[in-house]
Amino acid sequence: MGPEMRNPRNWENRMIRTIAVHGSPGPFSWRLSPILFLTVLLSVPMPYLSEEFSQASIYRVPMVWQDETGASVVLSHWKGKRVIITMWYTSCWSRCPITLQKLKEIQKRFDERSERAEFVLVTLDPHQDTPQALARFRKGHGLSASNWHFLRGSELDTRKLANLLGLGKYQDMGDGILHTLKISRVNEAGEIARTLDWDHRTVDSLFE
Repeated sequence: MGPEMRNPRNWENRMIRTIAVHGSPGPFSWRLSPILFLTVLLSVPMPYLSEEFSQASIYRVPMVWQDETGASVVLSHWKGKRVIITMWYTSCWSRCPITLQKLKEIQKRFDERSERAEFVLVTLDPHQDTPQALARFRKGHGLSASNWHFLRGSELDTRKLANLLGLGKYQDMGDGILHTLKISRVNEAGEIARTLDWDHRTVDSLFE
């Protein structure tokens, strides 16, 4: 096995490149056919999929996302870093403004501690929240810092991540998506270390 095969990050990039090349047209131009996805999945060494990450790690489950620039990314890209992750959507007018305000408070707390964390916001509405919509949201809310990232994925991966984060089921009501408030602090291994939710709404809950 050569150096590229032994390095999980190289395999991560190889998987993304394969998806980008072989994607099919449509809302998710990088989406794989089931057969091609299985082929790519089986080409990744088992240490990357199992031994590298614990059972509790959100990085363990293979999922591919698009950011606000249209680039493909996987969550394990932030392995080894502090991560604050939540799920929301750009047209939300009820809970999401509260979520955004909490995220800004969390950013301020990290700044006060002279610490850096990556803020990852994953949309619950990938059909409406195109990369262009995510970019407009980012610009419109003045969230230009390089440690803020806005992602969209397939409906399947979106629901997978919601379950991994303990967000539970969410429902499209026609005039909006019914969901709960949950912000998670993820450690360097991709394991959820702290959570801010309706029962623990103070920023302190993420730093205790």
